[in-house]
Amino acid sequence: MAKGTGSVIFLTIIAVAGLGLSGYMFVSDFLSKDEVEVQPNMRLVALWNNLAKNKINNPSHGSDSDFLLEFSNITYLDLTYVNVINSTRFTFSIAGLYKINFNVILSDLQPSNTYWLILLRNITIIEYMARFTTDNPIVDPFQFTPSSVYINSTSANDYYEINVYGTSILNVDLTQTFNQLSIEYVIV
Repeated sequence: MAKGTGSVIFLTIIAVAGLGLSGYMFVSDFLSKDEVEVQPNMRLVALWNNLAKNKINNPSHGSDSDFLLEFSNITYLDLTYVNVINSTRFTFSIAGLYKINFNVILSDLQPSNTYWLILLRNITIIEYMARFTTDNPIVDPFQFTPSSVYINSTSANDYYEINVYGTSILNVDLTQTFNQLSIEYVIV
């Protein structure tokens, strides 16, 4: 064996092992309820594996550049914590701190435009969850957008929706592999 080859092999093994752990952490975000790893002080209360564009449920957000995120394919739902009003709206049954996580691929993006993903409570903006601007010329008409936000719910009457808004048309990519919404209750 040439001088230094052992060191190179050792460093390569460490690098591959590190990528393996990162790859596992990335993939674990897209698994089913039984496979999702929840932090010790968190309780998984809802999990949807499909997200889509919805222009029907709220006339204020009914265009190709301003719509609500539709949740479907409920993998897990604990009605003690979360109630689903319709395919775009949910409420929290128990007051407390919740973590909303989602991964979504937006598609058909146009050059030199800005896009937002916004959390609404009772039609009012409470949090900008993501914002990005596309280049001109556009490099990729797709944008993978992961986001998380903590919400302190104080009333079961409050309802929540996720608004997708852009300065030009856009879509939710139909490849559902990476589109997911989960809600966790924070145990304090």
